Amino acid sequence: MHRFSPILEKFIHQDAHILANHLAKTITISEPQNTGKKQLHSVKIKGFEEIYFALKLDLDSYPFLGNLIPKGLWRKSVDAIIFAKVNKRDYIFLVEMKSRKADDVVEKIGSSKAFLSFVFTIFKEHYSIDIQEDVRIRSILFDRKLTKRRPQINAKGYYHQGFDNTDNETMIRNFIT
Repeated sequence: MHRFSPILEKFIHQDAHILANHLAKTITISEPQNTGKKQLHSVKIKGFEEIYFALKLDLDSYPFLGNLIPKGLWRKSVDAIIFAKVNKRDYIFLVEMKSRKADDVVEKIGSSKAFLSFVFTIFKEHYSIDIQEDVRIRSILFDRKLTKRRPQINAKGYYHQGFDNTDNETMIRNFIT
């Protein structure tokens, strides 16, 4: 999957790139607009073997799918997508952060997976790179509803980890079982 990182860097607008700490093998997903004491500000994810690329899909200045599609279901997206290697396997992590209700998480994951299908098609048709069979996709919700046990896939098909604090850390290995 590392072969398409340079292509993604050119394909995705630079303002949407999320910079990883490649030396420490961590990445921080943040929501700068969340400034309240009860809101989730950021989650630092540690333990990657390699982080290929990460992007933020819900930028105000670059809405998901632009103005092509009117607001609604298909304009919803997760907060971040991370392309990475963990335990010698390639993964794509769809990350959503919520400070309040998590009503639309399933819809956001669904439309973000549709975006990934579009990216996969671009790579296959224009660059002869087919990564779809070799990559595993994991969806994760981070929120302020504290969970004391290890994250597990819930009935809606995504991992959930809740935090007591506004700024938090977690290990990526919690989401690859």
